[in-house]
Amino acid sequence: MAERTLVRSAAGVRLERVEELSRGQKARTLFKLSTYRPAQPRYIADRHEAEEAFAREVTALMKDPVIARMILTGALTD
Repeated sequence: MAERTLVRSAAGVRLERVEELSRGQKARTLFKLSTYRPAQPRYIADRHEAEEAFAREVTALMKDPVIARMILTGALTD
């Protein structure tokens, strides 16, 4: 069973910490980055790398005219 904790959310991008037990009962932590863009979600093992990927994705989405319009109209909330 995996325990999920929201780390950050902005502009439709979510970064969650996923803690799960492996078959050998060892705890494993991954960071799940999900967004509206294709090929999602993405799992990243390193927190720093996950935070950087989150920032890049938020920046990219904020430049997307469709997403920007959704934010302005209130159709997209964090």
